[in-house]
Amino acid sequence: MLKIIGFIVLLALLAVGVSFSTLNASPVQIDYYFGKSDIPLALALIVALASGALLGLLGTMSAFLKQKRQILKLKKSVRSTENELAHVRAAPTGKDSA
Repeated sequence: MLKIIGFIVLLALLAVGVSFSTLNASPVQIDYYFGKSDIPLALALIVALASGALLGLLGTMSAFLKQKRQILKLKKSVRSTENELAHVRAAPTGKDSA
């Protein structure tokens, strides 16, 4: 059932995308540093949206990687503490020999 709902949502997004492209097919002039180009408005908007999403993803990746590093460091600390605790528990105490 979930696959069918996902497929319907995908078809709806595809229909919205096609109608968006059709409604915004007029060309716009993009000025680069070294030239100019005429491209459809829909393509210019999609490129702007995609580049913004990519920049946002790159911006969050540094925080994600920092947290990942911290998690690995804490896991190593936990393992070290657990090993130390196991050694302390295994060590003989003075009470056993008396």
